[in-house]
Amino acid sequence: MRNKLIFILAIVFGLAAAFGVYQYLDNLKKSYRSSGNFKQVVVPKQTIGPKTMVTEQMVKVKDIPVELIQPGTAMELNEVVGKITRTELYPEEPILLSRLHKDNDLEGGLSLTIPEGQRALTVAVDDVSGVAGLLRPGDHVDILVTFDHETEKTTLTSLLLQNISILAVGQSLDSAQKGDKKVNTQTVTLAVKPDQAPPLTLASENGKIRLMLRSPREESTVSLPSARMQNLVR
Repeated sequence: MRNKLIFILAIVFGLAAAFGVYQYLDNLKKSYRSSGNFKQVVVPKQTIGPKTMVTEQMVKVKDIPVELIQPGTAMELNEVVGKITRTELYPEEPILLSRLHKDNDLEGGLSLTIPEGQRALTVAVDDVSGVAGLLRPGDHVDILVTFDHETEKTTLTSLLLQNISILAVGQSLDSAQKGDKKVNTQTVTLAVKPDQAPPLTLASENGKIRLMLRSPREESTVSLPSARMQNLVR
């Protein structure tokens, strides 16, 4: 009976001691906060892999001592939500902004330049169909297709797509090239919607496409009938 009483007392004293430590640490934390020695930083709730878009469900804010905060640490959720990770991020580890790609960061490769809801599709061009090699990433083009119409027994040229953004010319993602120096390339990579990809692929595989460079001041589209070979002669 005496041993049982001692055991119960030990548990009670142990719980009291644990509560006392908790109270002490809690008071210490409040003291740090009130003295301005704690600040909130953004940390992952889970491991986040590289080239992953950070969502609000993946991160949280956490109080840590100011002396542990490194320069360039994310302090607000809006600094990281929607960004793409450069490297793996670990749970409870403050997120450094240098470990996130900036918007349209060319260092992250082609995938980071693709607008949401669109896809990158590469087409073959030459000096004529590719506007004499003067296209640059960031330019917008309209696309013509010329093909033989079996039913009408004639050759047609149609305006297939309009106001399509160029993501890359050859393997270059850089739009900062000065002047109108010609770029030797045989491919142009375009940003298209998923439903635009099949007709463009069909046109490039079974017809001949030609790109028309648009002015950056021109955003409107037009509706044009197809041009027929017999209509060229009056």
